[in-house]
Amino acid sequence: MSDAAARRDPVLDIGRGVAMVLIVLGHVTRGLAAGEELDPSRTWYVKLDAALYVLHLPLFVLLSGAFVARAATRDGTAAYLRSRLVLLAWLFVVWTVIQGAVQLAPGRLVNTPISWRDILAGLWHPLGELWFLPTLAVLTVVTVLVAPWRSPGRRWALLAVAAAVSLLDWGHFGHWSGIQGMGLAVWYVLGVVVGHARLQAVAHDRRAAPAALVAVAGLVALFVVTTPVNPSDSTVPRTPDGIGAGVLAVVLGLALSCGVARLVAASPLREALAGLGRRSLEVFLAHIAFASGCRIALTHLGVDSLPVLIGAGLLVGLGGSLLLVAITDRVGPRWLFAPPAFLRRPGATAAAAPA
Repeated sequence: MSDAAARRDPVLDIGRGVAMVLIVLGHVTRGLAAGEELDPSRTWYVKLDAALYVLHLPLFVLLSGAFVARAATRDGTAAYLRSRLVLLAWLFVVWTVIQGAVQLAPGRLVNTPISWRDILAGLWHPLGELWFLPTLAVLTVVTVLVAPWRSPGRRWALLAVAAAVSLLDWGHFGHWSGIQGMGLAVWYVLGVVVGHARLQAVAHDRRAAPAALVAVAGLVALFVVTTPVNPSDSTVPRTPDGIGAGVLAVVLGLALSCGVARLVAASPLREALAGLGRRSLEVFLAHIAFASGCRIALTHLGVDSLPVLIGAGLLVGLGGSLLLVAITDRVGPRWLFAPPAFLRRPGATAAAAPA
């Protein structure tokens, strides 16, 4: 660990690490449902899927926005946008090709076989989870150009517009690159407006743990009574009541995440989850290949135990991704997670970071 990492407050990195564990778990269970290893109509799966998606992506985008104001102010609007957009565009193209090449495998080796034409179309109709990168790019451009940190008027105006966009698009995924999952817009803007310092203070507050217990009770009650619509890609019908329940579930989920981050920061899991959080974007990009490969291998070996398939997929998705990150850090190829030097501005970091 570097001296800078050692001095860094880990609580927001832990939050990102928690979000990444839940993201990988969500993709593992959706992969099993798509592969017919589990029945997606079963009540427990519908509830689990909705719970995961109201917890992880809002938290992930909130924390992705938390350091934007500091970085844009430090680097300047033009320099920050250039480095950020070059990174996101590079990763989007590279991983579209990689993920598309994996999906070229024939027959039952993958859930959704595709053609080379589909890979090209993936640039405007993103493959799998890669939709997040162009959506993050659009949210970054709009937010940085408005610069809500410069005045209260800009802050409230951007929050109001983002809230309207999120409510109108809540639970609707969309089809085109850059506008998918816009139900998440308000949480990204909220992260930018609140900023990393205030979020750290909230997570370190002694009231975070009791608030997390209240949030757990509220979430359990909410999911017993109904199935909330998640903001980005809902598998349940979009209704006014479901959307309202989804908004409340996200708020409760964020409160729960603050308490969990505070507890983990004082536990033996601190370094593991903080390390995962620091490399969360790389893990986000790589985990599908590892988790899917694990599912394919186990099912071909005749393993049909859901707990084993889910647990193994989660561990291999996380562990394989972190191993790949470690290898690329040491011997390359570094272009998997960072654009080549000629595309980066002088002095820009090569590391793929979520903020």
